[in-house]
Amino acid sequence: MRRLFVWASLVLAVTVLVGLALQLYFIAAWIFGSSGALDAHKDAGTFVVHPLEIFAFVAALIGWWGTWRNVLWSVALPILGTMQIFFVGDLQDPSNGLGSRPPRRLGSVRGCAGSDDRST
Repeated sequence: MRRLFVWASLVLAVTVLVGLALQLYFIAAWIFGSSGALDAHKDAGTFVVHPLEIFAFVAALIGWWGTWRNVLWSVALPILGTMQIFFVGDLQDPSNGLGSRPPRRLGSVRGCAGSDDRST
């Protein structure tokens, strides 16, 4: 049964990566002038990517119960996702606040999701 949850956490982590790539596309489209792309970026993060990060953690928690090092890698997905949400600055003045940096986050989450591919 644990193996099912380990595979589910891997599939969910890969799905998070796909969602992050889509968010990166949407924010790039917004930077280059597409009016609805910012809403698509926010909606993809709010309703798809962030919940999938949490589901991946829950699946990993069940699948890797007792192997806490592996669970810690999986908890990094929702922690990084939540931190990125709080670090978003003012969109009218990006220099005000830390601002959103999707390429850096994409690399961080890719590292966490890629580390979820462990043998049981």
